[in-house]
Amino acid sequence: MGLTITASWWLKELPGSGGGDACVEVTLPGAQAITVPAPPVYAPPGPILFLPEVANPQQAVPVATGQAHDLGCAAVVVNVEPGDTDLPPTLANAGFRRHCDYYEGAIRSV
Repeated sequence: MGLTITASWWLKELPGSGGGDACVEVTLPGAQAITVPAPPVYAPPGPILFLPEVANPQQAVPVATGQAHDLGCAAVVVNVEPGDTDLPPTLANAGFRRHCDYYEGAIRSV
């Protein structure tokens, strides 16, 4: 159809979020992390811990969930680049699910 995946977001929802602050940079071993505002569908509300880049999945993923809970986050979202074969199995084993894909290109008929 003329589109290619540019990124996939993997999601793990967390029970009992306490409604922490958004736009906070979080120190996380093996990854970049920041809290971002959650969509209003989350109840109770809270920010989402977003990991735009993960250098060491085995180190970062287990710590991310604990830190997100401590920060009052409603969920953790991890950005996965196309072709990354290390991160998806680690995320799946930690209870994350592939939530959405982002595409680019021009739609054309087949």
